[in-house]
Amino acid sequence: MTAGTLHAAPLPRVQRADITSPCARNALTSYLAETDAPLRTGTLDGSQHVAFVLAVHDGHAVACGALERDDHGTVVIRHLWVRRTWRGRGLARRVVDALHDIAAHEAPDAAQPAGAVLAS
Repeated sequence: MTAGTLHAAPLPRVQRADITSPCARNALTSYLAETDAPLRTGTLDGSQHVAFVLAVHDGHAVACGALERDDHGTVVIRHLWVRRTWRGRGLARRVVDALHDIAAHEAPDAAQPAGAVLAS
């Protein structure tokens, strides 16, 4: 797919996903390769994990984000990644919105207005 046809493609739906799925692992591997950010202890074993969302296009992860509990028990957006070729199209906002919706329903103490703390 060329850059021109990619930008003509509709944005993929952002949906909740299993953080241990192959597509999620692919997204996290890409995220780590681009950012050199370490995964916190507990990210993948579920001890800190609250929710993970993923956007997939043609079978490939193009964006992801995760909610985790920090050391004080506060739910935060811990990881947010959009594949470079998909940036600038509003996909990160859709990931954040999906995570906020999950937090509002499953961890109401975590749902905060715009300007909430984003951790990386």
